[in-house]
Amino acid sequence: MRQSARLIVNTMATYVRMFTTVGINLMGTRLLLGVLGPVDFGVVTVLGTTAALGNTITMAAADAARRHLAYEVGLGDKGNVSKTFITTQAVFGGWSLILVIVGALLQPVLFMVLNIPPGRVSAAMCVYFLVLVERFLQINIAPFFALLNAHQRLVTIAVLDTITVVLLFLAVVALIFSSIDLLITYAVLSVIARLLMLIGVALYCWRTYPDCRPRLGQVAWQETHKITGFAGWMVLGRTAFQLRGRASLVLLNIFFNPVVNAAYALAFRTDLYQRSIGSALQNALQPVMTSTEARGDRASLMRMVYLGCKMPLFAGMFYYVPLMVEAPHVLKLWLGSYPDYTEIFVRLVVTASMLFYLGNGFEMAMIARGQVRGVTLISFLLQFSGVGLGVAYFVSAEPDAEPWRLPAFTVVAVTLIVIVYATYVGRIIGLPFLSWLWRVVVPVSVVAAGCFTTSVAVTWCMDSGLGRLLVVTLLNALTAMLLIWVCGLDRQERGYFRDALASLRGRLKRPRQVSSE
Repeated sequence: MRQSARLIVNTMATYVRMFTTVGINLMGTRLLLGVLGPVDFGVVTVLGTTAALGNTITMAAADAARRHLAYEVGLGDKGNVSKTFITTQAVFGGWSLILVIVGALLQPVLFMVLNIPPGRVSAAMCVYFLVLVERFLQINIAPFFALLNAHQRLVTIAVLDTITVVLLFLAVVALIFSSIDLLITYAVLSVIARLLMLIGVALYCWRTYPDCRPRLGQVAWQETHKITGFAGWMVLGRTAFQLRGRASLVLLNIFFNPVVNAAYALAFRTDLYQRSIGSALQNALQPVMTSTEARGDRASLMRMVYLGCKMPLFAGMFYYVPLMVEAPHVLKLWLGSYPDYTEIFVRLVVTASMLFYLGNGFEMAMIARGQVRGVTLISFLLQFSGVGLGVAYFVSAEPDAEPWRLPAFTVVAVTLIVIVYATYVGRIIGLPFLSWLWRVVVPVSVVAAGCFTTSVAVTWCMDSGLGRLLVVTLLNALTAMLLIWVCGLDRQERGYFRDALASLRGRLKRPRQVSSE
C-alpha cells in the first residue's frame, strides 16, 4: 500500500476506533453509576483523578517514545529500532515503579484531604492501591503501542484499543452478578483487564518484531536522557492546555460565582470531546512525518505540514458549524437545562481550539525534528497570556466585567500562537509564511465561509427546532464535502484519496478472487 493510501486508511481506522470507544465508554459510565450508586461512583472517580498527573506524564512519555521509534524506523536500521525500544521499556519500567512508590507515600496525605464517607475508607484505600497498579500496567503498555505507532500499524492499535475498552465494559457488566464489595470488585477487574491487554500486546509485538524482545544487554543507558528530556518538554506542552483551563475556572470563581464556573466547565468538556476528534489525524500523521524527517525528504514533509494544518479543520467543519449556528438547540438536547453564558463560552472555547489547528502541522514538524523546546515555551507563555489579560480586565472593569471576555482573550492568544508558529517554525523548516496563507488559510476560509453561509440561510427559512438542526447538519455536511474536494484539496491531495479508495477496493475484492479459484 502506498504511503498516502496508508495514511488515509490509518486516519479512518483511528476515527472508527474513537467513535466506537467513546460510545462504549458512555454506556459503561451510565451503567457503572447505576450499579455502584452515587457515593461509590464518586469515590472511584476522585481516586482516579488523583492519578491525573501520572496520566499526563504517561501520555507525554508515550509521545517521546513514538517520536524516537518512528525516527529510527525512518532511518531503516532494525538494530537501532530494537535498541531504542528496549531502552524505552527500561525507562518506562523505572517511571512506573517511581509512580507507584510516590503514590503509596502520598496515600496518607491524600486520604486526610479527600472527603470519603467513613464507612468506605477501608474499601477506598484498597481501591487506591489497585488504581496505582492499574497505572503501573498502563505505563508499561505504552512502549508497545509506541512501537506499533512507529510502524504505522494504526489499524492494529484501533483493534487493541477497542478490545481494552470492551474488557473494561465487561468488568462493569460483571458487577451486576457480583455479591462481593462492588467498589473493590470493579477495581480488581479493571486491573485484570489491563494485565490481559499488557500480556496480549506484548506477545503480539514480540512475535511481529522478534528483534524487540527484551534483552537487558541492549539497553542504551546513554540514550535515556534524550527520551526523558524530550518527554519533559512534552509534559509541559500537554499540561499547558489543562492548566490554562483550570486557571480559567479558578479566575471565574474568584470574580463571579459557581454558576459561571459550571458554564465554563461545560464548555471545557465540550472542547475536550472535539479535541479527541481532531487528534485522530495527528495520531496517524505524526509517525509518517517523523519517518519522513529521518529520511531527509523535506518536500514530503512540507506537504504533510499543510495537511496537518488544514485536515483537522476540514474534519471539524462537520460538527463545528452546526454547533456554532445551533448552539442553543444542541446544548438543550445534550443537557436539558444549562447555566447562563454556556452558549457563548462553548462558541469561544471551541473556536479557540479550531484556530489552533491552523498551526498544528508546524508543531508536528518540530516534534518530528525533535526540537520541541522553543514551540512548547511559546505555546505555554502565550496560552497563559490570555489568562493574564483576563485578570487585568476583571480587576479594572469590576463590578461591570463580563465573564465571556476571558475565553475571548484566549481566542486572541491562540491566534498569536498560530502566527508565531507560521513565522518562527516556518523559518526553521523552510516553509514561507505566504505559502502557508495560500495553501492553508485561504482554502480553510473558503470552506468555512461556504458552510456558514448555507447553514445560516437555513435558520432564516425555518423555525428553531430539531428539524432545523437536522437540515443544518445535513446541508452543512454536503456543502463541506463539496467545497473540501473542490477548493480545500489540491490535485495531488485528491490523488491521495483516490489511491486510498482504490487500495480499499482491491483489498475487498481480494478474498472473492481467492474463493472463486
